[in-house]
Amino acid sequence: GPTELVSGFFVVGGPLRRFSTPGCKLPAPPPGAGTVEVTNASGEVVATQTSTSGHFVVIPLPAGSYTITGTFLSATINGSHPKESESIVIPPGHSVRQDFFLNVP
Repeated sequence: GPTELVSGFFVVGGPLRRFSTPGCKLPAPPPGAGTVEVTNASGEVVATQTSTSGHFVVIPLPAGSYTITGTFLSATINGSHPKESESIVIPPGHSVRQDFFLNVP
């Protein structure tokens, strides 16, 4: 299979929402908009991709270790877009999914 990174941006929490059918689960929300920046072990940016709301980012990458930084474009805190960073390893021939989550009280 392909060697790639797949990421989505999800806002978690916020005000309670009513759901009309007792015993049924609320469907999972689609991903929001965001930008993923991929940095290799040498510290150079090797890929940047932006998703629109409802879509995932799919970035083909060589196998290796990376730091990924996600910027939430559909949310702001004190006037700026929140960011989150993660370290990942992508093995040869594998898709790695690493989503970004923004917790809202």
